[in-house]
Amino acid sequence: MYSSSVSANSQVLDRYNFNRQNLTNLKRDVSPLANAALGLAQTAREMKAHVLSTSGNNRNLVYGDQGRSIQSRDLVKMLDGAKNALKSFASKAQSLDREIDFFSAHQEGLFRGNMAIVPQADKVNWCTGQVEKIMKRTSRLGADQGPKVSAAVDGLRHAARFTPQNIQSDLDSKVAALNRRIH
Repeated sequence: MYSSSVSANSQVLDRYNFNRQNLTNLKRDVSPLANAALGLAQTAREMKAHVLSTSGNNRNLVYGDQGRSIQSRDLVKMLDGAKNALKSFASKAQSLDREIDFFSAHQEGLFRGNMAIVPQADKVNWCTGQVEKIMKRTSRLGADQGPKVSAAVDGLRHAARFTPQNIQSDLDSKVAALNRRIH
């Protein structure tokens, strides 16, 4: 930990800047995730609407590329599962993004504010601990939700074999946007 001595002032400033850089990097990585996941969830809704309008939600077979088939109710169930997983992930990513925004502003206020009663070093040390917690939460989000999101994307790709080509290209662009951000 830092003391509030004069020799530590540059260390305190360095640590403050390091915290700011970590928060900036987290913001850059987390912010686009929710929109990408919501875009994929919307694609799942559109795919489901297409299946329901063309085949219904029953045991009708839906034929895809290379003569493959699947029952329409199984396809609808797969699309619902993917949509729900992606919406859940988007909600968690939005919450984390808001937390990063809040804490970035909070750290700035603490560091630049007029709380002379608390030494700068103590404020920066506390902020460092909070930034580390946010970084751990981000890692947990990736670890916990990564497999679910990957399974949802795989399900969408499988379902896309039974839907029009324009949905497949839309899906590919949205998956690319999400894949750039998943850790």
